[in-house]
Amino acid sequence: MDDETLDTESTSWRYEWRIWGPELDEQRSRLEQYGSEGETEVSDDLYLVGPNRHVNAKIRDEVVETKQLVDVRRGFQQWRPDLSESLPARPSTVARLVADLGLDRPASARHAESKLNGLDHDEPEERVARSRLISLVVAASGLAVPVLKRRHHFTLGTRARAEAVEITVHGRVRWGVAIESTDVEELDRLRRRLGLDGINTPVHVEAADLALRSDE
Repeated sequence: MDDETLDTESTSWRYEWRIWGPELDEQRSRLEQYGSEGETEVSDDLYLVGPNRHVNAKIRDEVVETKQLVDVRRGFQQWRPDLSESLPARPSTVARLVADLGLDRPASARHAESKLNGLDHDEPEERVARSRLISLVVAASGLAVPVLKRRHHFTLGTRARAEAVEITVHGRVRWGVAIESTDVEELDRLRRRLGLDGINTPVHVEAADLALRSDE
């Protein structure tokens, strides 16, 4: 997606840049030097990943949350919050999530097809529990990736935020450093100052790649 705008109605959604590595000691040291350190947050998330990597979906604290990639400028990605619903979820919500992830009902997988049938109705008794939602995604050839995440928050100036994050996926650990702001010019300066070279990769993509490598 090269500087393609899908939705430009809001200017409040932040752009971000996120890189990953085994340790990123130099980048983390620069972040501590230039930023003001805030809280440390630990979460246990389950990312739901499909062919459409422009959708970031996860389960946290029994809530399904999704974000959509809506804009890319100079490589910085802008994500829009799109969905937040407590589990058990409405069938129509699950059907939408499966479709948004690019997990179409495969004709060659009758088991997955039968499980996905009937999710377009909102009868109360048909609400979808966490375990069934996960089985639906996996049956449709998606990934359900458990991620233990430890995030160290920072502020940079008056508008920019940053974090150093450690993720653990199936026992494999990766470090990431991210910056975000509504001002792309500011982000470009911060990226250079912090030495954040590399490919801008969102959490769900990095987590999925880690999970796939751990299966090799």
